[in-house]
Amino acid sequence: MPAMPAPKAYQKKPVVTQVGSLPFKRVDSAIDYSLSHSIPFLPELVNRGDSMYEYIKHPGKLACLKEFNSLYHDIAKVQCIGPITLMSAPASYSENDATERVINHLSAILHDLDARRKIVALDEPAVGTSGLEFRDRWNFVFEGLESVYGEITRVVHTCGNMDWSRMFDAGLDVISLDASRYGDIMVKSPGYEEYRRNGGNIAWGITGADGVKDFRGGDLITPPCGLGRSSVSHCHRKLEQMVRVARAEQLAL
Repeated sequence: MPAMPAPKAYQKKPVVTQVGSLPFKRVDSAIDYSLSHSIPFLPELVNRGDSMYEYIKHPGKLACLKEFNSLYHDIAKVQCIGPITLMSAPASYSENDATERVINHLSAILHDLDARRKIVALDEPAVGTSGLEFRDRWNFVFEGLESVYGEITRVVHTCGNMDWSRMFDAGLDVISLDASRYGDIMVKSPGYEEYRRNGGNIAWGITGADGVKDFRGGDLITPPCGLGRSSVSHCHRKLEQMVRVARAEQLAL
């Protein structure tokens, strides 16, 4: 399945968002921080029990969910641990159990999410080393959600290296990665240009401006991974940096 063209709103300017996890303890502070991004994201507060292996035990239980979903968003990003990483977890979830928990968690989020456009990301740090087949499993999750909640933008995030040519062929709208480490490898991988021609976009996870290897209209700027183990002050500095990089890339288009 080829990647779908990027939504028109993406094509005019670079947009800044995040992977999801934050170090905030107060819900209102985390929500305000999220809303400062051009694409607000559902905060996952690791200091309030929202780490990926914890919330998946109780799908839909997140500290910021109620307040985030009480707001109207023109566009919003939500995320969940992916089934491949969950199957690779120490708890050894079966394929069916892992997939069911991911769908249940995302369904609990999307059920009351008031957003005109919805971005749904699967967080898959283990996909590059798991050896498991992922395309059909991801499509099963995304198609199941779309059958209930309508069209979504399909994203997978991985902070590790992998066979990027397989990722390009996975039917994703956006590939999110630690570009500061693996961006050069990705853009040189077979299938990259075809993925781009088919409308595929990249979420460039950066530590600095040089992390953006090949910015094109519709791409995103993010941190390389979640910020849950950093500090609140670092989060604010990171946002300022991403906005600066995004503006510079816009001028270069």
